[in-house]
Amino acid sequence: MRFIAGFAAGVAAAAGAAVWYMSKAGQDFRAQKDLDKRMEEIGFQIEKGIRDIQVSVNQQVKEVRAKTDQAAAATRGASDKAASAAKEAAAAEEAAAKEATAEAAADESAS
Repeated sequence: MRFIAGFAAGVAAAAGAAVWYMSKAGQDFRAQKDLDKRMEEIGFQIEKGIRDIQVSVNQQVKEVRAKTDQAAAATRGASDKAASAAKEAAAAEEAAAKEATAEAAADESAS
């Protein structure tokens, strides 16, 4: 009879140990699952932050390009105006030189 009682006590102890181990393993599994879930949330937050930064940088780049294009257009306009004024000045100088040459020729003819 003692053998059967010892065997039953051993089986009960083994079953209790198995239940405790399964419970402990379940706790560890749940803790790991919670950690994974928190890490995933942190990953999503980091990705969102990076996307927000990319949008902000792209917008700033567009603004800088637009300002650069405006400045280039203004510079082109100013250089075109300067070139036009230089052409007009050269034409006026050439006309004045021709007039002076014609007057000098007229003075020589009259003398």
